[in-house]
Amino acid sequence: MREEMEGNRALEDVLETTFSTLGSLLDGHRFAIELREFGKVKNVGRGIARIKGLPHVKNEELIRFAKDKMGIAFNLDAQEIAAILID
Repeated sequence: MREEMEGNRALEDVLETTFSTLGSLLDGHRFAIELREFGKVKNVGRGIARIKGLPHVKNEELIRFAKDKMGIAFNLDAQEIAAILID
């Protein structure tokens, strides 16, 4: 019985130390949003935006517009892409 109680205390100490360490690491970490490319909306109609720029966008990739509006890239032409507007 005594050995079991000591084992429980040791386990509690290990868990407390582990969670304390993880909490400290997460508190010290800064999550940053990184803007990679900018494009210019040329035209919007019928739920589709035509965008000039964004040379590295991939098909079906999410695109964030101003005011946190979202779209999905498709029709990746050399001069412009089209995005289906979600919002």
